[in-house]
Amino acid sequence: MVKTGLGSKAFWFIESGGWKQGDPYTDIQIGFNPMEKITIPKPTFTQKQIRTSDSLDFNFSFSELLQLGEGEIESVYRDPFLMLTAFGKKVVETPWTGTDDTITADFTADTHRDTIGLNYLKKDSAAGGSDLERSLLGGEITSIGLKCETGDLVREVIGVKFAATGQRYKAFTTVPAFDDGSWSKWNGNAVNGYHSTQVELKFGATGMSSLGFKWKSFEYKSLLEKTQEHVGSSKIADIRYPGNREHTLNLTGKFTDNTLMEELEKDEDDRTHADIEVILTDDAGNEEIRKFTNAIIDTADNYDIPAAAEGKESTLSFKGTRKPALTFSGNYDESDDPDDYITD
Repeated sequence: MVKTGLGSKAFWFIESGGWKQGDPYTDIQIGFNPMEKITIPKPTFTQKQIRTSDSLDFNFSFSELLQLGEGEIESVYRDPFLMLTAFGKKVVETPWTGTDDTITADFTADTHRDTIGLNYLKKDSAAGGSDLERSLLGGEITSIGLKCETGDLVREVIGVKFAATGQRYKAFTTVPAFDDGSWSKWNGNAVNGYHSTQVELKFGATGMSSLGFKWKSFEYKSLLEKTQEHVGSSKIADIRYPGNREHTLNLTGKFTDNTLMEELEKDEDDRTHADIEVILTDDAGNEEIRKFTNAIIDTADNYDIPAAAEGKESTLSFKGTRKPALTFSGNYDESDDPDDYITD
């Protein structure tokens, strides 16, 4: 019968045995942040056919390679666990006290370059029908980001690529302190997500409003390229290494003065190079801060003159330059120690 989202499941896990060696039976199952629809970036084989010179029909047909499965996973943001796998170094406060504890992450070391697996069940709508149960292995995070529209909840957007597939599926084992049976819910102070009013965007020590820009939507993204390559001895990718990084913050809204526009008109050597901070504050007043350094104002659209009854809608973008550093820090009033969910 028809496969539907109702009753379908997906969870992820850190591959404790190494790249492409994940096992949903032995690795800790972790719920995704809540998704409106579940993206499955499944690797697939490409096929090739060959005709010989004396035939109008194919004489040979074969699978070339298992091509990487790539896509973006978009969710209502609650906890940072999946995002943290992208960082080379993570530190969880020890001992975890349950009050104002911290998690930090950066790229100052490559102590734990995590790879992940994804396990999913695609539910058949017919009672007793044939469910589709599969796993994806050898996953790496290729981008991390947040976006939000005025009056909406913050969405997390995670780019990912997977190298391999598997047949093993294990029903999700709920851990009430960390999930609701399907989705993550570790930080109880963010169980309802983060509203746009709980977001602060800073350039240097100054908020956007004080710099003369009232934002209506934003999209922060850190591109963290990963290369996975095939070799002659295997149809499955067998080599991996990190690629380029790029950090941006794009906004829409309205300029209220010329401060930032005057900055943009300068030669880059004369422009301000400062930190970009995306700050989320949960219901208890705790903050998560995503920061990239050495950012400049990159582009803006504020030159055209609108109609008399219109307010000029503008775009504004910042980009990290001159060896920007990406960091994450969060403090939490949460009793459950997250150490088992973060490779530190």
